[in-house]
Amino acid sequence: MLMEVTNDLMYYNQNQALLSFTDKSTSIDILEKLKLVKSNMNLVINLATWYSTDTEKPFSQMLKVGISSVIKSAKTFCGNHNEFGAYLEKEISDAMQKYSRL
Repeated sequence: MLMEVTNDLMYYNQNQALLSFTDKSTSIDILEKLKLVKSNMNLVINLATWYSTDTEKPFSQMLKVGISSVIKSAKTFCGNHNEFGAYLEKEISDAMQKYSRL
């Protein structure tokens, strides 16, 4: 499943362009993003399951929204390491709520 998620992550480009792998991205940047996603996959899966059941949106779409939120949150976070988990959970939840209203 992680391989499928990894492939989806590299090709996923939603209207808001939360992810974009361009020529400027280095392989190290991509690997760091993938490590971040992998380390937070349990949170993403739990939230995607809950929101897909609650809103009747496809689980795969909620998973993609969650993964893109992890990447976006890593770029926008400005605080200490201990607060990142709470920040990440809020950002993922907000993105999934926004997507479920579409």
